[in-house]
Amino acid sequence: MIAALVLPSFLPSCGLLPASHYSPSTLPFPVEQGWVQLPVARWLVNPGIEPDVMLFCPPESCAQQVFVARMELTGREAGFADLLIADPARALGLARPTHPKPRNRAVVKRSDVTPLTLGGWAGASVILAARQDGAKVAHVAVVARREGSRALAMMAVAPTQESALAKLRQALE
Repeated sequence: MIAALVLPSFLPSCGLLPASHYSPSTLPFPVEQGWVQLPVARWLVNPGIEPDVMLFCPPESCAQQVFVARMELTGREAGFADLLIADPARALGLARPTHPKPRNRAVVKRSDVTPLTLGGWAGASVILAARQDGAKVAHVAVVARREGSRALAMMAVAPTQESALAKLRQALE
């Protein structure tokens, strides 16, 4: 799930995918306000994660660069949602960002995992920082819920915890 955090490194190439890789967005982040819908091609995330909608608001349009995603989790990844709900610190400790180059797996450190409950959703907020100097920081708020055999997850990534939580709350409305 945290694999989606590496998306900003792929954003420049997203325009190369055909429009058929986009799903209609039902999230409350309109294009008119600068939000850009990203392709939901499977190569962007781990197997077992099926992005429903991925949106990005670049700094030209928003005061802060923000990423929001809604995903359906299947197979082993659905079990990750259960763990995220029951034990968010452990779940986020097990999550590993994916990237074609293994050297990037070591550049991210997690800190300040805080449990988070929003309505029927549960998860955590976490701070991700570059190991080298800690100057590049991302605040992630991720929650999941079960709907029968289906597991759903929502994620917001922003430069501040307040912004990530606000966008996550807005996405859940």
